[in-house]
Amino acid sequence: MFFHRVYSGLSHDELCTLNTTILVDEFEQSLKSMENYKSAINHSLNCCLELRQYLDKFVIPAPGDWPTWFYEKKLIAQEMNESSPLLSFIPEQGPFHVFLNLQEDVLKIYHFILERIYKETFGSDLPKKPKPFRISLVITAVFLAWTKLRHKVLQKFQLCKDIEYSCLLFLLDEVIPLSFFHYPVTFRSGNLDDYMETMLKLSILFIIWQRRHYDRSTLSMLSDFCFHKQHFPWYHELKKKWLVLITEKKVEIWHSVLRSIIQVYDKAAEIRAKATSFAASKSEQRFHTNFTKPYSRGFSNNDLSIIAGKAAEVLLSTIKKVGQNLGKSKQVDTINNILS
Repeated sequence: MFFHRVYSGLSHDELCTLNTTILVDEFEQSLKSMENYKSAINHSLNCCLELRQYLDKFVIPAPGDWPTWFYEKKLIAQEMNESSPLLSFIPEQGPFHVFLNLQEDVLKIYHFILERIYKETFGSDLPKKPKPFRISLVITAVFLAWTKLRHKVLQKFQLCKDIEYSCLLFLLDEVIPLSFFHYPVTFRSGNLDDYMETMLKLSILFIIWQRRHYDRSTLSMLSDFCFHKQHFPWYHELKKKWLVLITEKKVEIWHSVLRSIIQVYDKAAEIRAKATSFAASKSEQRFHTNFTKPYSRGFSNNDLSIIAGKAAEVLLSTIKKVGQNLGKSKQVDTINNILS
C-alpha cells in the first residue's frame, strides 16, 4: 500500500513523482473477495498508525482498479461501526486502468482495421495480445494519420450516411481521439469538468460495447461525482485542484520496479524484504534512476512524422475502398463475441 506526502510549494509534476510516495508495506494477499480487501486495508492501517490517526479527522481519496474500487465501496456500504477508519476512504475509479482497458477494447473491436495499418506502417504483424505500448503506438499512428486526412475526407464525403463510412468515421473522429487523449492529456490536465465530459462519452461507449464491469462502474463514478458536488462541495473543490494526484498509476509503476528486482522463484517473505530494502535504503541517485522516471509534458525525443505519413497512406487506401463500396455495406454484430 502507498500513500502520498503532500508538501506545500511543490508543483503538480513534482507531486506526481514517487518522491512524494511512501511504501507502507509489501505483503502477500489473494485479493479475490471483499474479505481479502478488508484484511489488506486493516493490515496497512496496523502498519501505519499515523495514517489511522489521520483518518480519524480527515478523509482520503482511494483510487483503484475495478475490483479494488468495487470492494472498497461494498465495505463502506456494509460498515456498521461509525468510528471505523473505512468510512474516511472515498473510493475513486482508477483513471489509469480505465485508460488501459479502453485502448485494449478499441484494439479488440477494430482489430480488422488496425492490424493492417500496424503491419504496413511498422512492417510486422500486430500480436494477438500486444503489450500496452504497442496498442498505444498503433492508436497514436492512426490518430496522427487522421489529423492529416480529416479535412479532405469530410469535404469529400460530406453528409454521406453509408453504414461502412459512418462506422469508420465514428472510429476515427470519436473513438480514436477519446482513447488517445483520455489519460495522458485530459486527466493529466487536471481539468475536472473536461475529464467528466470525457467519462460521460466513455460511459456511452462502454454501454454500446456492453463492456463488462465498466459499463456500470463508469455510470456509478459519474453518480459519485454529482453526489460529491452537491453534498460534499469542499471535497469537490479539492478534487478540482488535485485531480492529477487521484490515480493508481504509481502502484503500477511500483509493480514494474518490483518485478525488475525480484526473481520468479522468490517467496513472499523474500519479496517483502527486497521491496522494503529497495524503497528505504538505496541512495538518492539510484532512487531517482530506477524508482522515478523523468517526465516532460508535451515533449518527446521521437519523431513521429514518418509514422504518421505511412499510416496516413494506409488509412487513405482503406477510405478509398469504402468510397468505392458505398451502398453495398451491411451491418455486422460482432461486439458480443469480441469482448466476451
